[in-house]
Amino acid sequence: KKMAHLSDCWEVVFPHLTAEQSFMCCLVSKSWSIVAKGDESQWRSRCNEDFGMSDKTLHTGQSFNTYRLAWLAARREYSDFFSSPEGIKTFSQAFKMWNKIKGVLAEHAPEILETLAPGLSRGDLAAVEAAKRLSIPPSVRAIYSIHNGQDEAKIPLGFDRAQRGRNWLGLMGGYSFYDHIVASRMLSPQRGVQLAR
Repeated sequence: KKMAHLSDCWEVVFPHLTAEQSFMCCLVSKSWSIVAKGDESQWRSRCNEDFGMSDKTLHTGQSFNTYRLAWLAARREYSDFFSSPEGIKTFSQAFKMWNKIKGVLAEHAPEILETLAPGLSRGDLAAVEAAKRLSIPPSVRAIYSIHNGQDEAKIPLGFDRAQRGRNWLGLMGGYSFYDHIVASRMLSPQRGVQLAR
């Protein structure tokens, strides 16, 4: 009965707490810890609201057994954005933008949706910055943290007649004018650095 009562209280209290406050509740008692850690439906909502995650997989492709563990991993991976209100807003806008794009693609161009690559980790982004001694703006970091452009194995970099329809899977659109053909895909920062050399 005690645990059932705590669960009822948790359902009312949890939506009004930050995730950090929820973890503090785990320190109150063993009973609170069991209830707070075990409520997957609430942690699922938190993963979606804070990081735009629809399952227990980070944008980098790493998966976890529970939504609580997924939230913890996402909080560490995207900690750069959560050190200030501006950073939180930037990351939130990025994943909401991606969700809209993917919603349109799922309905009208699922073949393009399938070409999106997993997001870049903090380490990968740092390596790109170090390679060219540049500083990637927070908004761009957020965009590539969720999807690292388009998978090169699924769409050619240049126009290749042998690839036929795959040439037109560029996320950024394309056009043809007589024999001049342009299909713009979303490059990864790594490929962009290579092309800029």
